[in-house]
Amino acid sequence: MLTEEEADWLQRNAVIRYAPAPNYPPIEYFDETQRHLGVTPELLDLMLAKVDLPIRIERFNSWEEVMSATRLGKVDMLGSVAKVPKRQAYLNFSEPYITLPTVIYMRENEGYSNLSLEELSGKRVVVIEDYASADFVQDNFPEISLIKVPEISIGIRMVSYGMADAIVVSRATAAYYMQQHSLTNLEVVGETGMTWKLRFAVRKDWPELNSIIQKALDSVSEAELEALIERHLKQGYATQVLSTERLKEVSVWVGACLLVMLFALNLYLIWRHRGHKYHLENTQKQKHELESQLQRLQTIDAETGLTTRHAFLAEANKELARYHRYGSSFAIFVIEVPSLQKLRRMGDFKTAEEVMKQLSVIINEEIREQDLCGDLGDGCLGVLLLKVDEMSADIVGKRLRQRVDSPGSLYIHGVATPASLLIGVAVPRAVTGSVDELIQLADSKLYAMGNPGE
Repeated sequence: MLTEEEADWLQRNAVIRYAPAPNYPPIEYFDETQRHLGVTPELLDLMLAKVDLPIRIERFNSWEEVMSATRLGKVDMLGSVAKVPKRQAYLNFSEPYITLPTVIYMRENEGYSNLSLEELSGKRVVVIEDYASADFVQDNFPEISLIKVPEISIGIRMVSYGMADAIVVSRATAAYYMQQHSLTNLEVVGETGMTWKLRFAVRKDWPELNSIIQKALDSVSEAELEALIERHLKQGYATQVLSTERLKEVSVWVGACLLVMLFALNLYLIWRHRGHKYHLENTQKQKHELESQLQRLQTIDAETGLTTRHAFLAEANKELARYHRYGSSFAIFVIEVPSLQKLRRMGDFKTAEEVMKQLSVIINEEIREQDLCGDLGDGCLGVLLLKVDEMSADIVGKRLRQRVDSPGSLYIHGVATPASLLIGVAVPRAVTGSVDELIQLADSKLYAMGNPGE
């Protein structure tokens, strides 16, 4: 099935780094036991039965992290991605294997139906960071007030609890999260006219792999693909439809009983009024708690205590804007720990996470309260130092290396283990256009300027 050039390419490449979409059920996702599930992984299994590809799964926490790592060349292949112009600069795409229409979800009983995106002007609409639909809405409907979140689960709950007016999402994925979080107050109020044609994609400089992937995809019969898609999508719809209909039946029955009791007992009316007031206060309290949890979820990783990549980049972008406007200096560190990377390659993610926690504590002790330490993904840390020049930043970097390399600073598998740090530092220049450029510059300096080797 393969040409001589394609077979030779496979011989020369020992590993293909594949990054799944981490939170996109039922198409592709990781469950609570970290199993890779959905339409795409099962389709990939059918393809691998035809062509033996040396695929290694690279796991990220959000789609934004997946796309950032892909742009930086740390990912070779994606499985559930839409073809849009800006991605064609660094990716080649297969033909689409599934088409999903996107719809508009809002809370029930809001009085809306058959809405279009034009009619959402002025409303708070949730989209997912780095999704093709986010760029589409932003480019074509600037009057919409967009709220970008890292994953669909957060956006669905924001709409359910009144923190946003609507969300643009595929019906199957929304049904999955509504069932998972017991959200029963959402409904489809319109079509967007936009569809997601999902494809496999590979890095631009590997055209041979793209050709191999397309041949493997073509080898899956239409009947196999239809059966696979139908099994996953029907399951998602059925769960949501059944729970919603059942809830409505129960609600009607309870409402009728309450009506009889209200007419029969005046005292019950008084009790009901007091109960409703208590329920309203309790609901408001829960809403505030959820808002706080969602805010923390978007800024702090609950496992490591590190600032999330999304929040770190947001702060760094603010500082870059201040630099261009007022000349306010700052520096960015990209930090890599060889021993931590070794643990990740060995698959010991639990110990790697513990090491990340220890590093977080050490770094926050060595930097000022106004500075920021965050998780850049793929086992790398980032530090944002405010109001410093490159020389001052180098001094901080040397202090961090000395601290981590000292006895008893880190414990790996319960043993005190000195560890070297690779630190790349970058400061903005007049020509710096984005924080990504600074991170790439710092990343290129990891092994320079006296950094210790592995």
